[in-house]
Amino acid sequence: MRTCAKCGASVERLADCSMAMNLGDGEVHWCKKCLPTPSAELIIEELERFMSTVNKNSEEKSMNFTEYQAASKKTAIYPRESMFYPALGLAGEAGEVANKVKKVYRGDLTKAELKEALSKELGDVLWYVAALCDEMGLDMGEVAELNVKRLADRQARGALGGSGDDR
Repeated sequence: MRTCAKCGASVERLADCSMAMNLGDGEVHWCKKCLPTPSAELIIEELERFMSTVNKNSEEKSMNFTEYQAASKKTAIYPRESMFYPALGLAGEAGEVANKVKKVYRGDLTKAELKEALSKELGDVLWYVAALCDEMGLDMGEVAELNVKRLADRQARGALGGSGDDR
């Protein structure tokens, strides 16, 4: 049974848990009431720490999004000059990611099996994101950087929740 790290409330199902983090000793869970709200600075600091760890742990320098977009373009075999193929492919692959997660929730996959499966499915999602960016004339690295900045701004203003693109 999962319990909230702050108040000790029972968090029986993963769907009841607002956030789970693996801190090395195992997962730490918070209920929706106790969910910590980090500052924009903390989010950026954690992202930079994560990226430096990824780069240090890899034998070679990690590929950035712009490099990935250029490399993935070489494998694009579909009617070019159309956003429809990559947009529909992205939706399909996102559905496959959700299906794998559902199988863990249902008990058909372990977390270790999910990790392996998601590394493949998320790679497919990434490919379609790159193809869609390419079709729309967007640089994937710039899209990623803009998104992190936008999310940090929302976090600082307490506007991560809710709906609407311009919150």
